Parts: sequence; C-alpha cells; structure tokens
Amino acid sequence: MALFGKNDQRGNLKATVKMVEQVIREIGLDPADNQLATEGGGPAWGLMKGSAEVFIFINPGNPGEPGNFIQVVSPVLKQPEGPQQHALYHRLLTLNARELTGAAFGLKGDTIVLTTDRSTIDLDPSEVKDMILRIGFYADTYDDALVNEFGGRRHSDA
Repeated sequence: MALFGKNDQRGNLKATVKMVEQVIREIGLDPADNQLATEGGGPAWGLMKGSAEVFIFINPGNPGEPGNFIQVVSPVLKQPEGPQQHALYHRLLTLNARELTGAAFGLKGDTIVLTTDRSTIDLDPSEVKDMILRIGFYADTYDDALVNEFGGRRHSDA
C-alpha cells in the first residue's frame, strides 16, 4: 500500500505508456515507429532532435516503492581521452549548476549523457512533452559545442 492510499503500479504503467504515446503523436511522430526493444522489456522509444538521439524509458518501480519512473536521456558525446577530460567535467558541472534547468549531464560508461527523470505519480502530458523537448534541445545545442571545445565525437557520429 502506498503512503497515501493504494498504488496500482500496473495501471500507472499503462497510463504512462498511453501518455507518452500521445505526446509522441503531438510532436508529429508515430509511437509504433519509434518504439524500442529493451533488455528488461520495459516500454521505450527513440526520437531524433536535430543531431541528437532522445530516448524515453518507463521503468517499473521496485517492489514496495510507489509508482514507476520515466527517464528521458540523450547520449551526447563519447568522452575524449587525455588531459581535456578534467576541463570537460568541470564545464559539465558548471553547466549543470548555472545553465541547465530540469536536466543534468552525467556519464554512462564512456558516454556523456543528458538526462531527466521523475516519478510517474501525478505525471501529466505537458510534463512528458517538456522532458522530451528539454532534453532534445539541450542535447542538440551542446553536442556540437562540447565537441568543438573539448574534442571527442558526437554520439550521433559514432
């Protein structure tokens, strides 16, 4: 039982899938054409925003946790090798603190990513759309700028 009443995780998951599909249609794409197969079998979609790939994942919450989670992530660039790594990480942390709102740079393996996530409890379509557009905008804005400044390769060029 959830803190403030019964939480129907499966129902919430289905409603979130429908909501994401609705938003994908609103931005002019077919959700079925953009759906991805995942290792865990969870719902996922992949979209393009300029040169940036944007992935949407709906992850079931752990047993006993309320709700599920939506994550929107964009792989931006392969981290460059060498002395510029420290300066790149400093720049990313500075961007996180000063310029990005509702999103953050992170590192997944050897790839710099932009990500945002939240619980799906009380999620509405405008929030889903904002998450997708925000990550797409930031990724398309910063992929070229960071490669020009620090080297490496855009993820879309890999």
